[in-house]
Amino acid sequence: MSASTAQPGEVREDDDFTTALYRAAIGPMNTSFYLSVFTTWENSSRWMPRWNSAAGLWTLGWLAFRKMGGAALAYVGALVGSALLIFGIGRLFFDLSATGQTTMFLLWLLIAVLIPGLWGNVWFHSHCRKRMAIALADHPEVSDACAALARQSSQPRRALAVGTVQVGLLVALGLATFQFSTLMQHAGMQLAGASSTTPQMASGTVRDTPAAVASAPATPKVMTSVPAMAAKPPLPVAVLGRYGVNVGLFAKAANAQSAQAKLEAAQLPTQVDILKMQRGLRTRIRVGPFTTEAQAGEAAIKVRALGLEALTYRD
Repeated sequence: MSASTAQPGEVREDDDFTTALYRAAIGPMNTSFYLSVFTTWENSSRWMPRWNSAAGLWTLGWLAFRKMGGAALAYVGALVGSALLIFGIGRLFFDLSATGQTTMFLLWLLIAVLIPGLWGNVWFHSHCRKRMAIALADHPEVSDACAALARQSSQPRRALAVGTVQVGLLVALGLATFQFSTLMQHAGMQLAGASSTTPQMASGTVRDTPAAVASAPATPKVMTSVPAMAAKPPLPVAVLGRYGVNVGLFAKAANAQSAQAKLEAAQLPTQVDILKMQRGLRTRIRVGPFTTEAQAGEAAIKVRALGLEALTYRD
């Protein structure tokens, strides 16, 4: 077959019909490259891989320029499906580190470039063969079929339009990514600001209102299993009474242990209960019991001197 410099749609005397049809189907863009690849395949009757930079690096734009919409949809579907499989479902089964996830992404990106780069010529060859068959079915004369193929082929102005659209999409994607990142950072700052509450809440200590603390004895049932920190027997009390001091409800065991240690070091009779509440387990610490309200008041003064809250109550 001859690789002459004839224009698309022109039938030269030194061409066979297949070469003329290929030239017309390819169009004026990169005609010599594709004509050389396709005629080599025709002569050898087998496919030999040859890298196609446009197909590998600008896959969607190249497919759109060559009017291969079906292949473009299949490529996008394969990209989205593989991304969901690897980075969505795959993360549920494989606990990858940040380095592992980055490696998987780079591998996925490499495959997304290599496959169209190596197989793009095959896709375009198949597309041209289908168009050639249709043109020959509609036009018995080869010259008429070549003219029809040349009219349908991709022209330079289409390359300019597709390139402009693809650059615009890339710019829009970059701006959208930047905007999304900015919004996420702003949301993170708001969340951090909202989470910075009072020191008592930040330390895990729950401070209820006086009315709530006064009604603490009526809280839900006490758990029977008490942690080791509450296993210490309270200091002996000579006479049981009806008055006491509520120190507080603690969400964190470490804070409760610290409060208990301060009270016991001050020789105050301490009661520790584990309560099951709607928000989870809470450790309640009280001082007492005392026989008179005055004794409870004096104990409350000592408790406040230790930096803890104190509210007297009566059973």
